Amino acid sequence: MRYRKNNKRMKANIYHEEIAVEMIRTPYKRYEKKADNRQGNLSKLIGFMAVFLSVLSFFFIPFVCAIIAIVLGFIAQRKGEISIGAWAIGISALSIILTIFIRPFF
Repeated sequence: MRYRKNNKRMKANIYHEEIAVEMIRTPYKRYEKKADNRQGNLSKLIGFMAVFLSVLSFFFIPFVCAIIAIVLGFIAQRKGEISIGAWAIGISALSIILTIFIRPFF
């Protein structure tokens, strides 16, 4: 009998605590997630712009597009998009090297 009474009291206390936890509102977490998503989207946009310019540098104004793509690649890496920024830097460097050494022969 004694065990059952204590068990009922424990269940009652746990039940009241669960209700109290469910009644608490946390409205500020939603705004923090949106701010993080915007920052992530901006860094991805910068990274993809860098990759686009680095590919464009093979066909149109190689030095200008490639240098801008390298700068944007470094910015994207600093903001967290490490792989996209590295690809942009690598493709731009390849474009500059091919422009210097191979294009004079054609």
